[in-house]
Amino acid sequence: MARKKIEEQTIEELQKARITHRSVIVILLVLLGIYFLFIIYKLLQGGWPFGPESFIVPLMVAAGILPAFTQIKAIKKELKDRGKSF
Repeated sequence: MARKKIEEQTIEELQKARITHRSVIVILLVLLGIYFLFIIYKLLQGGWPFGPESFIVPLMVAAGILPAFTQIKAIKKELKDRGKSF
């Protein structure tokens, strides 16, 4: 399926994409919160061996969140240019 440019999408498609990107961000932030709670739990139990995964997991989540934020910003700009309030 070919991906349309933001300028070629309808207002409904843009609003749906914005909701989808927001959902992705929320899901990733919830997963990151659960991961941090797990780290705290393991630290309190005295069994967390710090390794590369301690840094890789948060970086991977950030790598998923940043493009979503960029798309939301572009969608908001396009909706503003079209005169549609969001």
